Amino acid sequence: MSKTKEAVSGVDNAFGPNNLHYEIVEGILIIRIDLGRQLPAPTANGNISIATTRGNQTIDGLGTKLGVNVYRKVEKPVTVVTAAE
Repeated sequence: MSKTKEAVSGVDNAFGPNNLHYEIVEGILIIRIDLGRQLPAPTANGNISIATTRGNQTIDGLGTKLGVNVYRKVEKPVTVVTAAE
């Protein structure tokens, strides 16, 4: 028996609007994320968000929860200050 669900309702591509698709196949949780895609809005700390469940989501009839955030850290440039002579 295979159950396929989007982590969050609504679809704008094969992975859904939050770039995360999961399915439960014979009791095994399979998560698929397109690592080549970025979500439109940056995270609160400026990192690049790739996929999210937008909080914990119930994924089966047993109350099992899934919470995923995938992001890339944005390296901030280092500013070097020199003393004037």
